[in-house]
Amino acid sequence: MPGVPKEVRDAKVDDRDVGKIEAIICSMTPLERTDPTVLDGSRRLRIAHGSGTSTTEVNNLLRQFKEMQKMMRGIGPMAKLMVAGPATRPSRARATAESQGRSRHPSSRGLGPTR
Repeated sequence: MPGVPKEVRDAKVDDRDVGKIEAIICSMTPLERTDPTVLDGSRRLRIAHGSGTSTTEVNNLLRQFKEMQKMMRGIGPMAKLMVAGPATRPSRARATAESQGRSRHPSSRGLGPTR
């Protein structure tokens, strides 16, 4: 993916690390998952105890999340273009036909279902 550093693309992920991350996230309440800014020291300690990790690991995960969030916001417009791409945009002829109430689908012309 363009804009992603080589270190991130080539990163090897250990299954144990994924397990720790999953345990940390599962130890969060739905509110904490949707809005990590509510996480104060006591909540971080509760999450660490509940996930069997240390508060340092919880803090590191939150730091990584904030960094990724910043990076994704930075490449957001570029990512939307890559996801949408020219193939998913309707063609001019199709857009014109649809705006004039015509459809290219046979069943919409009264021909019944196609098989």
